[in-house]
Amino acid sequence: METPSVPRKEETEIDSMLATGGTAPSMEAIMATESLAGLQSIEQRDLMNLVDRLRRAGLSSVLQLPQIVVCGDQSSGKSSVLEAITEIPFPRKENLCTRFATEIIMRRDVESAIHCKINPDTGRTEEEKLELRKFSKSIHDFTELPSIIDDATNAMGLSDGIAFSRDVLSVEICGPDLPQLTLVDLPGLIHSANKSQSDEDVELIKSLVESYISQKRTIILAVISAKNDYANQVILKNCRLFDPNGARTLGVVTKPDFLRPGSENEKSWLDLVSNRDIYFELGWHLLKNRSDDEHQLSFAERNSRECVFFNSGHYNELPHSIKGIDSLRQRLSDLLFNHLKRELPILKEELDKMATSVHIELERLGRSRATIADQRAYLADFFGSANDLVTMGINGNYEGRFFGAVNVMKNIDAKENSSRLRAVVQYLNSQFANTMNQKGHKYYVRDCDGQSGDESSDEESPEDAVISPAGRSSSGTVENLTRKEVVKRVVQVIERSRGREIPGTANPMLTNHLFWEQSAGWRAIAQDHANKIALKCKDFLVQVLEYTATPELMSRIMNMTVVPALEAAREAALNELERIDEDMKRHPITYNHYFTDTLQKIRTRHWATEVRKIANKSTVNVSEKTFTSGPGYQNREYIKPDKFLSSIDSKVKKNMDKFAAEQALDTLDAYYKTEQKYFIDVIAKQVVERHLVAPLTEVFAPRVLARYSDKQIHFLAAETVDVIRRREHLESRAKILKEGQEAFYMAMGQDRSYENVKMAITILPPTFDDFRNTVRDAQDSDEDMDMGDENRPAKRARLSGITDTIVTPGEIITDDPQWMRGHGTFTPAVPATTNIIATVAGTVLKTNKLLSVYPLRARYTPEIGDLVVGRIVEVQSKRWKVDVSAPLLAQLPLSAINLPGGILRKRTAADELQIRSFFNEGDLLVAEVQTVHGDGAASLHTRSLKYGKLRNGLFLAVSGMGGGSGTARGTGVVRSRRQVWTIETAYGGPIDVILGVNGYIWISKHVRDPSEEDSSGSKSKVSFTRLEDMVSTSMYSSQNDNIPLATRKEITRIAGCIRVLVEGGVKVDQETVMKAYEASLALDDEEEDSDIEGDDGQGSTRKEGRYYLGGEKASRLIATVLSRGS
Repeated sequence: METPSVPRKEETEIDSMLATGGTAPSMEAIMATESLAGLQSIEQRDLMNLVDRLRRAGLSSVLQLPQIVVCGDQSSGKSSVLEAITEIPFPRKENLCTRFATEIIMRRDVESAIHCKINPDTGRTEEEKLELRKFSKSIHDFTELPSIIDDATNAMGLSDGIAFSRDVLSVEICGPDLPQLTLVDLPGLIHSANKSQSDEDVELIKSLVESYISQKRTIILAVISAKNDYANQVILKNCRLFDPNGARTLGVVTKPDFLRPGSENEKSWLDLVSNRDIYFELGWHLLKNRSDDEHQLSFAERNSRECVFFNSGHYNELPHSIKGIDSLRQRLSDLLFNHLKRELPILKEELDKMATSVHIELERLGRSRATIADQRAYLADFFGSANDLVTMGINGNYEGRFFGAVNVMKNIDAKENSSRLRAVVQYLNSQFANTMNQKGHKYYVRDCDGQSGDESSDEESPEDAVISPAGRSSSGTVENLTRKEVVKRVVQVIERSRGREIPGTANPMLTNHLFWEQSAGWRAIAQDHANKIALKCKDFLVQVLEYTATPELMSRIMNMTVVPALEAAREAALNELERIDEDMKRHPITYNHYFTDTLQKIRTRHWATEVRKIANKSTVNVSEKTFTSGPGYQNREYIKPDKFLSSIDSKVKKNMDKFAAEQALDTLDAYYKTEQKYFIDVIAKQVVERHLVAPLTEVFAPRVLARYSDKQIHFLAAETVDVIRRREHLESRAKILKEGQEAFYMAMGQDRSYENVKMAITILPPTFDDFRNTVRDAQDSDEDMDMGDENRPAKRARLSGITDTIVTPGEIITDDPQWMRGHGTFTPAVPATTNIIATVAGTVLKTNKLLSVYPLRARYTPEIGDLVVGRIVEVQSKRWKVDVSAPLLAQLPLSAINLPGGILRKRTAADELQIRSFFNEGDLLVAEVQTVHGDGAASLHTRSLKYGKLRNGLFLAVSGMGGGSGTARGTGVVRSRRQVWTIETAYGGPIDVILGVNGYIWISKHVRDPSEEDSSGSKSKVSFTRLEDMVSTSMYSSQNDNIPLATRKEITRIAGCIRVLVEGGVKVDQETVMKAYEASLALDDEEEDSDIEGDDGQGSTRKEGRYYLGGEKASRLIATVLSRGS
């Protein structure tokens, strides 16, 4: 392809524009070039300062930071693009390619310097990393840069055998006029291997480029050369793979001077640049860099030639915004600014989450423990924490993060709920009692008519006596018998157990024998229950260890302490069960009247059943004539006495053994029930509670630790090499994350462009026109200090010696010796110096002859009874953390809020579970300061119905000087008689105003009280009434109501009035706000009159603009308020 020549006329123009002289520009000249102004807007500089601080804190090794990456195919012109953007001359050699990633960090500094270092690849060994980190060189001229790059190449071990490296050469360029900017130049993608570039090199470069462009916070400058068909340039394929929509990809086309003018090839490239072929959301850009024979040209000459080239041919038809280096810088500036504003809040959130995670992991590791004393202290802390959790779990006190939320979808004894040990034990004890009642006896006895023969107590249902065959213990096969069959078996036992008792009575030991047989399954059921409890206790202790101990300590403490303690407890429980079982096998003993009561009930029930049967058999039907009007007969039933008595006589048991068997069976039934209740209780108390649950408090008791020898202490608490390395890694990461957070907090106090970051509200000092001189004598007096006449100065110090009202740290306020220094000032310890210098940024206050500086950013100091407006920033288990512009976050306990409907009751666990339904993060509320603690933190309450969640309004934050009297501090919300009131606005109806003394203000649509009248009856244009008990039917709703446009405009007007008061240095209270509002209406009337006199057809536009209270209008409004105040 032929290279077109520039027309002769254009060459002449170029020659006339070029500066002569072959001397290379100095470093200062390069750094001071005005071409970089496109990258140095104030807003962008603030954000880039933040990113630079994050990068210097080392955060790039932990999180992905926003960056610009220049990538493309080999020899596509990447380095030339980078050079044109930064105007920094990079070394060039024929057939030289980028062999490693080069990070160019431009940083604003007082002195000009260039520092170079190598950031080793994470895949290198520790020795190689250490060696590469030693590479650190500083130069003072860009002419030395080629030798530095050669040295870095050698240090990375690049030779003929190794062509590329994953190490990064970091070049930090400092200068007073440089922007804060970081760009990365990546090696060019290789299509195929050759004699100097192997297949491994091809894969290495591919993976290196992909690792950069796959990062979501990376802006990709995809450079392609017009010398090659763009369809064959693989960088485009990679960009569309990792950024399908081109949301962070800006395509850059270089070398358009190689295209033949007017050719189809040129047309296709122009279509590409116009974003009509391969679409990127960020679009494309066209550059003409210096050719091989133009390297001696300065950057100004290069830019001039590019401008001439793009003003010719079809390139002249392209929009100026997509061609040339100047417009690229502007696009890059806007793109980077928007990208940072979008990504930094997300980065802040990730940073905080990672910092919390690292902090938790470090807490689990505990303090470093190299000595026995450190190890004992570490174990003491661990034992204390673990013992507290064990005690809370046993006592059923489930407060704290360890116990978590109740999982109602799982069983009570499931693993998800096993941390609540007392609840699990109670549940298993209940299950044990149910098993004993339903499956504890061996025989199921029923009457011949199918009714259960097992008599139940008053507390039991008939179903309790039903025995499931599947639920039998291993004591025998399930036998479902009638009472007649059981009596027959008892007779057989009597016959084989007969002693010297009278026939018709049973041997006293018969009941004992029958009881042993019927209760044979009790021990197995109790042992199974004890094993279940022991297992749940072990699971509970394991959870405690997982929460409080490191994996290494957990393994050691389990083997050395926990397992032996649990085994001993289980063995003691089984021994206790053995003793109880032995007691049950002794002769029957009971002094419980329940036995005789039950026995009498059983026998009475049997007789009642028999009498009922006899009565039915003795009943006869008699047809009798009725004696009512009319003939008729009526059937009646009568019991024949003779038949009834004879039937009773027939029921007398003549079989003496059968009679004795029935008596013994009734006795067994009563005794069994008595012993069953005792057995259930004694297992729960003596086996479970005494030997399994109660000893858990001794597992981590302090006296256990005191018995350990130094050898045991070392075995438990000594750190392994892995733990030591892990701690060092976490501490290093924690330091990086902390510095990153501090960088964010610093930026939050400076960058208005960063105000969308989600964190606690920070009040920024207002910016305003100097409407009036706010320097005034706060407490001027004609009295002087008590001094001798010879030393007494003039009556008043000179005001002319005092600087402006607002001063900055280090600024000289005055050099007049008649003034004395107060808070916020100091006098240098230099002889004969009378300068008074500010130590903080703030306003100058004068009291007699004392000068003080009150800080602009003073924080609110809570006082009991203050009405404050705040924002929820954190939701905890039983409280909320609230930002009220104080040095410490305030807390709002769950017990201090008003429940829906105004219900007064104790807060329950259900209230804790739905705590976010009351207030969530980001919610605004109005509250009262209830308590101020020793550290200055405040506790709030919203128990009154006039407090609570805020809706339907506008939040306004003014200077954080809340709580002042308004005279000494000058501006901000002040404590006054009424902080809440309603304004009857002229056009938007009633509007509520809440002036939090902490400097946070809420202006909203009025909340109607049902007791209010429909109208106030006032004839004045503006009035205010008391705002009493703002009761909302949806007090915790987050849904705003429909607010009319007129009301929204009036809310805006009131907010504007308050801003003007703050900016004008006027205190903010009910009186000044009402005066400002009335003054704004009066100014509207004046403008309306002037519009009528000189209507220019723009009346509607002017009317809409009346809600703007800035400039001259603000000055007039302030003057009106001050005049009315005087």
